[in-house]
Amino acid sequence: MAWEDKSIFFYQKFIERFPKDPKVPAIRMSLVELYLGRELYGNAVRLHAAHVEDTKVSKGDRIESALAIMAIEERYGDAKYAIWGASKAREISGQDPIIVARVVSFDARRASKSGDINKIRQLEASLSKLNVKERGVTESLAQLRFLLAEKQAIETKQEIFNLAQTDPLKTLTGQYGIFLKTQAAYDRVCAAGTTTYCGLAMLRLSESTRNSLTSIENLSIAQTLDEKTVRAFENQKLSVINAFSKAAARADSIALGISEKGETTPEWSQEIVVNNTDSNLERSHGATGSGYVQWMPINVDQ
Repeated sequence: MAWEDKSIFFYQKFIERFPKDPKVPAIRMSLVELYLGRELYGNAVRLHAAHVEDTKVSKGDRIESALAIMAIEERYGDAKYAIWGASKAREISGQDPIIVARVVSFDARRASKSGDINKIRQLEASLSKLNVKERGVTESLAQLRFLLAEKQAIETKQEIFNLAQTDPLKTLTGQYGIFLKTQAAYDRVCAAGTTTYCGLAMLRLSESTRNSLTSIENLSIAQTLDEKTVRAFENQKLSVINAFSKAAARADSIALGISEKGETTPEWSQEIVVNNTDSNLERSHGATGSGYVQWMPINVDQ
């Protein structure tokens, strides 16, 4: 019998025979590690659950066990047990903001999988209000904001498609206003902090900008109209095209910088590099001489 097998056997026997012994909590956690090492997640969760319900265990350790159940069951097991762990963590912590933020992050991951956009909006607002800067919480906040930005981008395409073409100047102004909403939505992803989603958000913003730019370039006005009206339209169109080009260059610059720092996933990083390689839009040059705009954190109201 291997050393681990013997340890598991004797630890389990000790817990069963002497449940009130003061050594039990420590032995319980040692046994959890052994079970996790063997990928016996159900056994580990049962011990964590006993730890959660053991009032002789410190409050902090009970919370950690509850969060461990949430994490293990979310990844390997049953959602209802993960929810139980999440609820216990909130209850034992007395609604501590950091613990609540971790639990809301768990709820956010579930909502993201289900695509419940109303739930996503509610959770995004909750996480923003808590203002917890833990990396896992920030990542969940960015994920929620990214999903909302993707929704906004879809709505933007539809709004632009639905714009009446009877007044080209009004249509041009309307398209630009609609685009600004999408830009703001993607910028809020990066405003959450350093996360893997910022680079992806800037990539999608760049793509959305190019789509909108194509639509703007296709707008025209009847040359038979009076010269003042035609000139006003052409000047406004050129101004909007320049604004869109700068927005795309900025988004490309931020995305590429994040990719080079390794702050996003390998798959998204590759997509960013390909996008920048294929881009024919004019890029703005910053003082660094790198050919890209120096990125500064975006100040967006939470």
